[in-house]
Order: sequence, then C-alpha cells, then structure tokens
Amino acid sequence: MLNSFSGIGRLINDPEATKKPEGFIQADFTLRVTEFYKQDNDLHKRDHRIPCRAFGRLAEICLEFLTKGSQVGIRGVLRELPQNGKPEGNTKLGVTINELEFLSSNRTSVEPAM
Repeated sequence: MLNSFSGIGRLINDPEATKKPEGFIQADFTLRVTEFYKQDNDLHKRDHRIPCRAFGRLAEICLEFLTKGSQVGIRGVLRELPQNGKPEGNTKLGVTINELEFLSSNRTSVEPAM
C-alpha cells in the first residue's frame, strides 16, 4: 500500500466519541510520537502530535480500553480528517486507523528501565 502510516506513541487525551447520523460510531484521539535525532553530536528528541480516527467496532474498543497516557501501536492511512464542530472545509491531516495494538495501559503502569 502506498499511503500507509504506522507508529507507536502515547495518547495525549482520552478518546472522544461521535455518533454519526448513519448509525456508526467514531473515536478521535491524538497520539504523541517521539522522534530522536542527532545534531552536532548531541541527541535530541522531537514530539509529533498525530490526530487519529477509528470507526465502528475499532472505535468502540478505543473508547472502552484507551485513556490518556495509554501506549499503542497503530497502522492506517493518512487522510484529511474533517474537524467536528468546525466550519465546512476545515480539515487536518491525520490517520484513519485500520489496526491497533495495545502496548501498555498508561504511564503509571510502566516499570522504569534499569
């Protein structure tokens, strides 16, 4: 697939539910993905905020099990996501999720590395 995204990160907010008139449910959340890079022999990190959207049963799973701080792996496609409650034509580039993998429940359950 040419248009694909995969990433691992932590949710920076609880998933928000939206019930669509067509009868399906969607879940929206933002994933923080950290990039490490080297510049002038120093290691730096940069955080990216990725808007994510899931539909149907996958949305229900997100809403039931994910909370702020949960670490997940996602796979999906990059799309312009219409912003709920914003004027028509207002979109943001984000990921429509096709696959989700739970990596940890939240930051407090992660043991510190030794």
